[in-house]
Amino acid sequence: MSQIESVILYGRNNSVNLGRAYDLAIQIIGRDGERYIRNSYHPDFLLVRKEHDENDIPIEKTRYINEFLSIRSDVSGKRVVIIENAEGMNKNAANALLKTLEAPPGGSAIILTTNKLFSILSTIRSRCQKIFINAPKEKEYGSDDPFLQRCLDFFDKGCRNLPSFVKLVNKDEVSKFLDIAITYSYCRCLRSPSVDDAQRHLDLLDFAEKSKNAHLDPYNLVAACCCFIAQ
Repeated sequence: MSQIESVILYGRNNSVNLGRAYDLAIQIIGRDGERYIRNSYHPDFLLVRKEHDENDIPIEKTRYINEFLSIRSDVSGKRVVIIENAEGMNKNAANALLKTLEAPPGGSAIILTTNKLFSILSTIRSRCQKIFINAPKEKEYGSDDPFLQRCLDFFDKGCRNLPSFVKLVNKDEVSKFLDIAITYSYCRCLRSPSVDDAQRHLDLLDFAEKSKNAHLDPYNLVAACCCFIAQ
């Protein structure tokens, strides 16, 4: 790994995201250091997080990342940083991290975890590979969640009867609908991977990012999502 590897692990469950980040760090550094990595004692590993007495992740912590990564590793030959719940970085901290991503030290990896992907600075997202970790299951929404069931039925039927469905989506549920649509699209890629499905999923993610600040009404947002789901 001569060049920095930057990845965002995102999903609904923060604990699962962090667990996968540790797994990836162990894979990069090596199994011999697993116990030390999981206890944050390994000299080639750094965990950055918001502490209980902090309102956010401050700039001092993200500045230190560049210093940490610049130190030569005499153990594994690699250096790994995990930023837990990276959406918690304040603006200055995020900008400091961005500078590290723009001019990365060699032989290093930065792993960000989050359950709020679109709360991370867009310029940071664009420089990181994004991996969805924890597709929501029924029990995470609640098995008796009628909105989830309506959405899944709607998608399974090819998004037919759009006007009737949109009437059942209120403004407070738009964000949830988008989350379910992204997950449905991702799961479809897993079930029957194809170049077309993968591209539609990426297009849906791009649309979700752009629509965050577009203030679309429920009908237009749902209709646009259906273009990616029903193709």
